[in-house]
Amino acid sequence: MSPYREPSCLGNGCHGRRVLGRSEAADLARLAALAGRVFHASVAYIALAQAEGQATCRIGTGTEYWQLVEALPAAQNPASPVVVQDLPDDFADLNFVAVAPVETLCRKPLGMLVIADRAARPAFTAPELDNLVDLASVVADRIEMRMIAAQAVITKSLYREAISPNLLRPDVVCTCPDVETPPRP
Repeated sequence: MSPYREPSCLGNGCHGRRVLGRSEAADLARLAALAGRVFHASVAYIALAQAEGQATCRIGTGTEYWQLVEALPAAQNPASPVVVQDLPDDFADLNFVAVAPVETLCRKPLGMLVIADRAARPAFTAPELDNLVDLASVVADRIEMRMIAAQAVITKSLYREAISPNLLRPDVVCTCPDVETPPRP
């Protein structure tokens, strides 16, 4: 049976509750872990950033390297994907870093997806970099989907508040789904 035929799926009764019912950190951790597995990288994480570009939240593996990687000039506010092969000798034991920006469809920066490894990757190809960019796009889509679902819940709540006084009037009828009509006196 298709997962979209289940009674609890989005679009068939749950109205976004399932999207918001899961932990965003858990979803992002799964995507970071996927990046690590796909690229066989010992370090894989998502760094979410403030408007000025400073990372406020990091989710993934390789915590001991996060600040080192983000200190690289190429990793600071990346506007495009970056691969760094020649790391300084004092750069712990990492020999490879690749960074893809995480941004909305309108190119608003949300952060970056980072993979890094102790093994050098001189043969890291353009298609592999494209795959990293695609994964960063999936991360952005997931974040945007949660923002849209949260906004829908807020809008629905505001709508309920706006119409509830009018529902007490005998001449007003509401046929909206999921809006409970209070009993009339």
